[in-house]
Amino acid sequence: MFISGLKVMPASFRSGLAPYGLWFSQRLESCIPLPLIRWAMDGADLRRVDLSRVTMPLCRAMMSPITAESTDGEWARPWVTRTCIISAGKAGIVPSADHEDDAIKYRDIGRKGNAETVAFTHPLMRHPWNKQDPELFARAAKCWFERQPLPEGFVEL
Repeated sequence: MFISGLKVMPASFRSGLAPYGLWFSQRLESCIPLPLIRWAMDGADLRRVDLSRVTMPLCRAMMSPITAESTDGEWARPWVTRTCIISAGKAGIVPSADHEDDAIKYRDIGRKGNAETVAFTHPLMRHPWNKQDPELFARAAKCWFERQPLPEGFVEL
């Protein structure tokens, strides 16, 4: 398995203001010129979102996968699949870095089911780095699945 991007929110984010924040941020982002967004995101090939599709039910549903804790405070259970977790490491003026601590926590959980589970970061990549450097993303995934070392620039956590 190849996982890219981790920023886990507390379970309380499933309800409350977080879905509204997500809904609002999409509308706010649509007011910023796309070339400026691409510049701030190091050339990531980002596209406009159809705001008619960004509904409150969708925003609430999107909160579930990014809130790893269950209501009893548990994170994921160990899994048996060999897994590589990549955490984008670059932030800057746009807070687009993933959370390395979350990647490490998931790595540690995954290792209980498969000792080959690893986590890496790349200090020059932003979330979503598959849009910033799609060729690097493809090479990294290919290397992982072919059991080869990841390309230069990745740092094991």
